[in-house]
Amino acid sequence: MRGVRGSGEPAGADEEGPHEAGGRRLPDLPVAATTGCKAVDVQAVLYEEKVEQGLVMIRKRVAAGDPMAMWSLGTKYDFGQCGLVKDVTRAIELYERAAELGVNEAHYNLGFMYANGEDVEEDVAKAFHHYEAAAMCGHVKARYNLGYTEFEAGNYDLALQHVMISAKLGDDRSLSN
Repeated sequence: MRGVRGSGEPAGADEEGPHEAGGRRLPDLPVAATTGCKAVDVQAVLYEEKVEQGLVMIRKRVAAGDPMAMWSLGTKYDFGQCGLVKDVTRAIELYERAAELGVNEAHYNLGFMYANGEDVEEDVAKAFHHYEAAAMCGHVKARYNLGYTEFEAGNYDLALQHVMISAKLGDDRSLSN
């Protein structure tokens, strides 16, 4: 029998939900938050410490020249995540460094920003350059966006070629547009 006192298992071990290693059920955090439970405060502090530790690690990797860390930190600045203030200039700088080192996601993010004028001045030539670089490395969304860019420019044959490639690579938008 589970959860019966005297069975050798802590009381509450048979209850659904998250449990500590010893078997004791953890509080339901949304409920605890509305009742002023201190466990929620501890959870928030632990989360913030983990985020800060993660940022320290990412920054060390950036300093060591890790291109994926550059892209990752760039996204944090781009979207104002992990307690960082949104800083598009810093994001672009990190994306450009990562892109130079071959990170196709960095090329894609730059292409998207320049194509949409998202927090930067719209620049179709830069967008095309970055989308093309990402697509050549197998980035499916970049390939689709190249097709869209070619379509907008009136280059329908090239647009169709890009969309067909992205469709073959599994992009659902390519099949519906």
